[in-house]
Amino acid sequence: MRWAGGLMLLSGTSTQALAGVTDDPAALLDEWAALTGGDPSRPWVRRFAEDGASQVHDWLQDLGLDLSLTDARDPGASALRVHVPDGGGPALAEALLAAGDPADILLETEVVGLIFTESGRCVGVAVQDAAGAGWLRAGAVILATGGFSRDLDRVAWANPELPLDKLAFAGAPWTDGKGHGLLEAAGAAWQNPRAMGIYAHGVADPRAPGEELTVAHLDAAMWVNRDGRRFFGENHAGSFAAGPALLRQPEQQGWALVDDALWNRMGLVDAMPLEAEPVPHLPDLVDAGRVLEAEDPAALALALLMDHRAITGEIDAWNVAFDEDAPDRLRGSPPPAALSAGPWRALPLQAALSKSFGGIAVEVDGRVVDAAGAPLPGLFAAGELTGMAGGSLVGDRGFTGSLSAVLLSGRVAGDRAAAEALD
Repeated sequence: MRWAGGLMLLSGTSTQALAGVTDDPAALLDEWAALTGGDPSRPWVRRFAEDGASQVHDWLQDLGLDLSLTDARDPGASALRVHVPDGGGPALAEALLAAGDPADILLETEVVGLIFTESGRCVGVAVQDAAGAGWLRAGAVILATGGFSRDLDRVAWANPELPLDKLAFAGAPWTDGKGHGLLEAAGAAWQNPRAMGIYAHGVADPRAPGEELTVAHLDAAMWVNRDGRRFFGENHAGSFAAGPALLRQPEQQGWALVDDALWNRMGLVDAMPLEAEPVPHLPDLVDAGRVLEAEDPAALALALLMDHRAITGEIDAWNVAFDEDAPDRLRGSPPPAALSAGPWRALPLQAALSKSFGGIAVEVDGRVVDAAGAPLPGLFAAGELTGMAGGSLVGDRGFTGSLSAVLLSGRVAGDRAAAEALD
């Protein structure tokens, strides 16, 4: 959370009302299928839409956080809904720490197993630390260990068609699937594991093989494939349809074409900081030969070994749509700006595994269930381990602001587990 921007999708909040935004959960549910490919009749989708304002927004305000609306909006959304706390993810982390007792947090203590009674009730966890092994008794157990995007065996199981050698990582280093393994061993079922955030919103990180660097304003560039043809609506760069679209191209390659005006707005963003090395700048990638540069599109096409007529034709069509304020054929809306003055650059797009929108199946109260849908007594899960919330939020697209679903699922599981532990 220290590295997160803190974006949260919430509907019908007081922050929206103060900003003059008219919105409510019903409007969000009406748009949900078009926005995410998800089914708005699913219990977790309805809970996310209807309880987000009170259980996440108002709760964070009670913790002392000020929230504001951003201009982030997934294509097709009728209202501004993406909120952010002042100070972003770090401020949220500090507020949560301040709300609890630091003495209750055990650092450098690994959970290596779940403890069950003979009747099958979870009553604690087996742990390992520097002093040795032991176990902690609990009236209820909640696992919230994150996603599985770095567990390539599970990624291949969930999406066997993926070319793993073409993918980088854009998620946290600890999204290793260990929590999923603990719950699988306990008999837990999965929900929607194919729904993975495979993005194409950055370039390969020159400091660390297999890692991705996000590129700011990449959604304003024009994306082309090996044939010099556009292949995706760039304004959907934040959708996890972007990565699969890139992987379907000839040689599974694509480039973002950038004129000088856009180049000067862009920058590299380190999703997971490598603290030993500073984040490189875009000119560093040019110097390293990772980004190609030329004075005009025809010369850039030559450097990319492409047909210059294809690239110039795509640029001409883009600029006509901008000049006429007409919907672009792939974006569905006019381009954000004309592409005109050089020098021109071509950034090689990198498909990257980022988020898990599917995961361990849980009831709408956060209780883990088995393959028959029966709850596992005493055992709960939350966060990205459960596909943000329940594993059933989305279909073939993600959404901006899934941190709100993570927080909601934690609140729900915490309330129910606490009540059960006190019974």
